[in-house]
Amino acid sequence: NYTHFVIFTQTVLALQESPTGSMAFYNSFYYPCDTLPGLPCTTGGGTTASAATGSCTTAAQCSDCGLTMSRISALQESIMKGSTSVLGALTASGTLALLEKLIECGELGYEVTYYSANAEPVPGLVVSCTYSCLADLSHCQTCQAQTGAAAESSTPDYDGISMWKYLDCMYRGGAGSKAGSLAYSYMFSNGVFQGTGSEVAEQMSCDSVGVVSALVQPFSLANLACDGVCAVTILLP
Repeated sequence: NYTHFVIFTQTVLALQESPTGSMAFYNSFYYPCDTLPGLPCTTGGGTTASAATGSCTTAAQCSDCGLTMSRISALQESIMKGSTSVLGALTASGTLALLEKLIECGELGYEVTYYSANAEPVPGLVVSCTYSCLADLSHCQTCQAQTGAAAESSTPDYDGISMWKYLDCMYRGGAGSKAGSLAYSYMFSNGVFQGTGSEVAEQMSCDSVGVVSALVQPFSLANLACDGVCAVTILLP
């Protein structure tokens, strides 16, 4: 039944008909991490699934969020892409709300970079693990999280979650992770974080000069125009 190696002994005279022993062998297979009953993949006191995306702490200056330096560099390029840069998941409500508000207010001088996003289930991101277990699953000798081709990729959104945890850690002090609700849209002016898509969309009105116009450098009131009385609102990082 493909569960054991059967061992026979052989002498110079004959091969014994009855086996002298058997040895169970381990099968290697892929399965979602931490989902086999009684067989959690643990690493340093936590699950492999959660460890795969890093602990992501401000104490480590967000260097433990699961992003390599090349991915962080690529992310920074998107942040500095324009005087106003929007980073967001295409279908995120915050991204859609922000873009609608910018268009409604006639603010068209912005750059948008779309990234993929995966919802993160509790207690951690469900990723594929390589198990090496006995056929009856009574014992596993290895269990490792797999990122596949993603390990060779320099794209920030390689797994759909690490970059959002990094942004949350770097610019929001981990507020989203603590609340169990990551933001999937961010706005920057000349590399300075202005808020999540939802936050900026809710705070910016077309009757006032919002963050996008006010923080474009070099700033000059001569470049601003509005109907009626102007109210200048600047959100400090």
